[in-house]
Amino acid sequence: MEKDYKIKVTDVSELNEQYKEAIQEGTYEGEDVNKFFNTIKTFDIAESLLKKDFSNQYIK
Repeated sequence: MEKDYKIKVTDVSELNEQYKEAIQEGTYEGEDVNKFFNTIKTFDIAESLLKKDFSNQYIK
């Protein structure tokens, strides 16, 4: 049996601007919980790729 989860976001002031646009204060429940976690996962992947600087590297 699947449990119902709720996520309550109370303050986004410490987030960068991209996160603030994607994550709103309020309560996420039902399908919105999955969307919330997918958003977080997408941002996490994007940030990890930004930390890798490939522009000044090349393979011989």
